[in-house]
Amino acid sequence: MIEITAQQLLDIIKKYTRVLSRLSVDTVGALRVNIVTTVAPALAAGSAVIGYTAVTQKLLASAYVDSTTNLGANAVFTGTSRTFEISSSSTGMYAHFGTFQVSAYANVAGTLFIQESSDNSTWQTVYRKDLEAIVDTDGSTTIYSASNTWKPTRKYGRVMFRNGSGAQGTFHLDSRVASS
Repeated sequence: MIEITAQQLLDIIKKYTRVLSRLSVDTVGALRVNIVTTVAPALAAGSAVIGYTAVTQKLLASAYVDSTTNLGANAVFTGTSRTFEISSSSTGMYAHFGTFQVSAYANVAGTLFIQESSDNSTWQTVYRKDLEAIVDTDGSTTIYSASNTWKPTRKYGRVMFRNGSGAQGTFHLDSRVASS
């Protein structure tokens, strides 16, 4: 296997094709790259083969910190609704991002939820996970943690958290949308 940098790949594409490209950043910070290529006439005649390219790296949006504000006993935090749709003109099941990654930790027990919606108004809980207790090796500190990678099935999604019976002293909830 030969490894090359993104710049080297772009240089190869430019050398053997005519390339039109557009970069943009959507509202959740995901990088979109549209590349339209046409094969150079000498190669189109079938006289030579360049090979193939396999992209193995995911395009990730920056992690979104949904909340770090400590919750009181039995309090609920509902995250910001975000679209999983690649662009407003996209339709069909292939118009969505591949995964929604969420994680939470706190110093008291709680429950992590993922919710989805088709209309950004009516929400369905599609995932629920109680935070698991993790104790340091010396037994002095317990932190509660959960994470999941979810494959979206609807246009909109959000993360939600329900705190347990004790007030939090530490809380962190974040999420990320990934291309696959």
